[in-house]
Amino acid sequence: MGRSRRRQDADLDALYEQVPDVGCKGKCHNTCGAIDMSPREHARIRDVAGVDIPEPSGENILAHVKGTWSCPALTADKRCSVYEWRPMICRLSGAVEGLPCPHDCAPSTGRLLTDAEAVTLLVKASAAGGGSPALAAADVHQHATKHHRAVRAILQRRRRPV
Repeated sequence: MGRSRRRQDADLDALYEQVPDVGCKGKCHNTCGAIDMSPREHARIRDVAGVDIPEPSGENILAHVKGTWSCPALTADKRCSVYEWRPMICRLSGAVEGLPCPHDCAPSTGRLLTDAEAVTLLVKASAAGGGSPALAAADVHQHATKHHRAVRAILQRRRRPV
């Protein structure tokens, strides 16, 4: 039997606290799309905020890169409607050396997480949210390998001014 939702939420919240706040200005909406997240992170967003964010697929990643698809959590004014419940991958944006914010949002501590710290947090969040730690590590590697061109294109888009 899996861990209780309350325990999963507490573990996820403890991991989220390890990510420095970047003082988001809400200008990165063009990078929001279908993302990987743990089953519990997905359920929290769906159940609490009423938003169902699809898992990445070749089709919606390509549409996102082309600019014809965006995250269903974005409001009409391009702000995140699930910001309080956003998953680890979204929290890491702008807080990691390999994902710096192109809009000058930065951790108030002045220190970005290393890429290795970010991967560790992603794996731990996946495990805490109902995924297997071994599978989470494999999923992070497989996703990065499988979608490296799309990920690179998204990162290049996010470095362009909006």
